[in-house]
Amino acid sequence: MDTSSQFKELIDTLEDLTETVKHVGIIACDFEEQSQDVLNTKINDMVKGLKKLNDLKDNFEQVQDSASGSLRSAKLHRPGPKPPTLHQGLSGKGKTEKRRE
Repeated sequence: MDTSSQFKELIDTLEDLTETVKHVGIIACDFEEQSQDVLNTKINDMVKGLKKLNDLKDNFEQVQDSASGSLRSAKLHRPGPKPPTLHQGLSGKGKTEKRRE
């Protein structure tokens, strides 16, 4: 399976899991005895989604390793923003003017 299809599967799984969790929340908030079977089904679906995510994580170990290496090298080659000097203050606009009274 290529990387793009792995990401697609991950995104689909996350979207399905998100919807299932929303449904569980709605059912639980307005819980009535007759909704118990639906709630149980949704909780089981949520557990299946979490198991699938756990299985999918192995597909991304290589992606994570190469991405973290790329980030490290990018940080080495690109300096971050310079902190403001005392004269600039936090606004970064230069010396602050004295208040006129």
